[in-house]
Amino acid sequence: MLHSLSKDFLFLSRWAGKHENLVRRALFSLALLKNRRRFQDYIPSLWLTMREIWAQSSSFRLKPPGQMQEEVYPLSPSNLLPLLYLWKRGYPEFHGMTPDRTALVWKLLPQRYFLTRGEFSWEVSSFYEVFAEECYKIDLKLKRVIDIGAYNGDTSVYFALQGAEVVALEPDPFHETIGLRNTELAGCQGQVQWIAGAWAPQKEQILFYPPPPPIRSPFLVQGYRLEDILSEVGWSSVSLTKVACEGCEALLFPHLSDELLRASQAWMIRLEKKCRIIEEKLSKSGFEIHQRSVYGAVLIIAIQK
Repeated sequence: MLHSLSKDFLFLSRWAGKHENLVRRALFSLALLKNRRRFQDYIPSLWLTMREIWAQSSSFRLKPPGQMQEEVYPLSPSNLLPLLYLWKRGYPEFHGMTPDRTALVWKLLPQRYFLTRGEFSWEVSSFYEVFAEECYKIDLKLKRVIDIGAYNGDTSVYFALQGAEVVALEPDPFHETIGLRNTELAGCQGQVQWIAGAWAPQKEQILFYPPPPPIRSPFLVQGYRLEDILSEVGWSSVSLTKVACEGCEALLFPHLSDELLRASQAWMIRLEKKCRIIEEKLSKSGFEIHQRSVYGAVLIIAIQK
């Protein structure tokens, strides 16, 4: 009996891996059905929306809060539910779309705004995590923060709004451009310094493979060690180092010295799954380890004892 269950589980795991898009569409559809009453004010037609999910549409017809008229929003299926949750929650306040209708505009505070590109797979969900659920909230007074893998600037702006000076490291100029714009829209340009580059074992040019969308060829970017980043801005220590670099963490953490690790009072590392190497390294260097579940990932939080 146990052997049969193991075989069935293995078969289902392999099937799910081969049909990842199908599984995702099914999960999105089930989540929408489960929450249909909660979101009924925003969805003119449930079945039309379900059909758009299964067609992997890049836009959805929705009715935003406080408006009677429906609009077509540029949105990937994975961003649909986070958008509806944000609308229902009411914070951050939805401010509409950009004039070219390529991005959603959010009001963080009076005269402070932020853009999310709805067609980018997880951008709205990341915004929901950072500003609505405050997954990156930490019980520390943040003075200086290094943000490795700053993407569109959501975490950099979040830390800056708490009064921190932030160094934002981002290897992809496509995302750095929107990050710079978001920093300015949020009124944080005096607090956030952007560095075009990637975290690497040596300070040298490295080949970067940009994740889609859009589909692009690999290109060279400047690699920086952690000590290079500190030297670049003239800091000897920081309150927090946040890392989200799509798998490079497990390759680079084993090479960090205890001294470098402890140059940061705390670490926040976003991982697709748990990594014992990182947790053991931080624990041996005198950090207390905590975990949070975030949208499709694990957030490791390490604070010096």
